[in-house]
Amino acid sequence: MIISFVIWFGLRFIPRDLPESWQACLDFTGARMLEAVSGEDKSDDADWTDWCMKDLVLDLYRLRYAERLALKDIPETRLAAYRYLFDRARISPLRSGEVEIVNGLGTLFLAFLNGEPCQNFVIDLEKDNNHRQLMPECTISLLVCIIFLLGWAFLLTFA
Repeated sequence: MIISFVIWFGLRFIPRDLPESWQACLDFTGARMLEAVSGEDKSDDADWTDWCMKDLVLDLYRLRYAERLALKDIPETRLAAYRYLFDRARISPLRSGEVEIVNGLGTLFLAFLNGEPCQNFVIDLEKDNNHRQLMPECTISLLVCIIFLLGWAFLLTFA
């Protein structure tokens, strides 16, 4: 239920949430984005060509709204590719728009992935399921995330 909400929410709001300058890169495959960021060619590697930047953004939304519960829906090979891409962008000597986009997404993605442990769900041992509880701190962190994204959008638009 949570994951389907995240997918619906992401597909509905992603185009409006991201800066206009990022829209052109959303259809880039991971291999194409890695080449733009570091010059490395992974176009023959399925771990890099099976996903595009839209998938990365959608996985970012999954982590944001489902937290650790979203990890079962993100393949380990893709997580490893994301980490490698973020690392290459971080150390890249280039200062292109693609590098800035990957650095911005990487900062958010890794913060959601490696942040404080999730305490926003309840595990029902009798029914063998779990569900997320919305708590006030979730609302605060959501506002911080939105402010951060708007700041990036402002900087990229007017810089």
